[in-house]
Amino acid sequence: MAAIQALAKLTKALQEENDSLKARLEAMDARFTQMEQLLATHARKEEVAASR
Repeated sequence: MAAIQALAKLTKALQEENDSLKARLEAMDARFTQMEQLLATHARKEEVAASR
C-alpha cells in the first residue's frame, strides 16, 4: 500500500511539473512568434529603404 501511495505522490508531482513546463513552453512560443513578427516587419522596412 505504501508503494502505491508513493507512486501516486510521484505521479502527481510529475504531472504538476509537466503542466508547468507546458505553460512555460506556451509562453516562450508566444514570445518567439512576436519576435518573428518584429523581425519580419524590420526586414520589410529595410527592403523598402534599400529599394529607394
